[in-house]
Amino acid sequence: MSDRDLDHKLQSIVNVALQESTIEEEEASSKSKFYGWQAVSTKPMMCQRVVESEHNYRPSTDQYVTVEFPGADFISVYFDKRTSTELACDYVTFYKDETYTSHWGPLKRLSGGSGSEWPGANGRPPLTIPASRFIVHFHSDANTQDWGFRLVACAPVTASRVEILKKDLLGKEDHPFTRLQRALVESDNVIEDAIKWLSNKKNFKKEKTDESKQIRGLYHNPVGSLQLNLQTGEVYMRKRMLMPIPTDIVAHADFKDLFGDSAGSMPYVFLCVCVCVLWDHSRMMNRRMNMLIKQILCHQEQ
Repeated sequence: MSDRDLDHKLQSIVNVALQESTIEEEEASSKSKFYGWQAVSTKPMMCQRVVESEHNYRPSTDQYVTVEFPGADFISVYFDKRTSTELACDYVTFYKDETYTSHWGPLKRLSGGSGSEWPGANGRPPLTIPASRFIVHFHSDANTQDWGFRLVACAPVTASRVEILKKDLLGKEDHPFTRLQRALVESDNVIEDAIKWLSNKKNFKKEKTDESKQIRGLYHNPVGSLQLNLQTGEVYMRKRMLMPIPTDIVAHADFKDLFGDSAGSMPYVFLCVCVCVLWDHSRMMNRRMNMLIKQILCHQEQ
């Protein structure tokens, strides 16, 4: 089976599993589009950029750094667990552009010790920026200095970006999808730099090492949000298995009241999410809702 046929087959399995199409529709669909499914390895194909202050940082500092991955759908920011600044006086801000008026994230100024709410540190979720570019601003006053900050900005290389690179290489040497993706990773998603990277064949030596680290039968989409176990047919979203909604739950009057007429067309949900939503609503509803929660928990245990 060719890489393109396998790629189409994996996407078809996910489409049918999520009830976005039927088996018959998938068999009749075109195989011209390449979705970019690839075997799971130790590290995902992500563009990365490290931004940090001096350690310890100097007083009266204003540091501006632009982070950009052209064409990226989003960028995730992970702070180092050692990050520590003088609370409310020395801080980090993520600006949207050079006007320095709008910022990303719920807080304009992030500051505090290593135990503070630094995104991505100590098991906390990262700050997800829905853009391909932002500006990091670090400010310190003339008083107390601390360790400072260090962050890693990560952006997945999408299949659409690889297709753009492939078109720019049209008529030149043909490269497999994973190599094109690697070129973009090494070039911060910049097409021109990726083409230069591909012109140096010494860069291809690492491919055999990466292939030896692949997990057989387990694949993920380019963004890394979906995983598919080809041996079992299980579909995972952000490392959690999607479970079908039991028909008796879908038919329950309280479930329909909560999710509306579209409840029957919801193919898969995280049962734990349903429980959390229902639990929140049950504070305002009667005993029938609590019975429904117990039913879902029973199905989850099974």
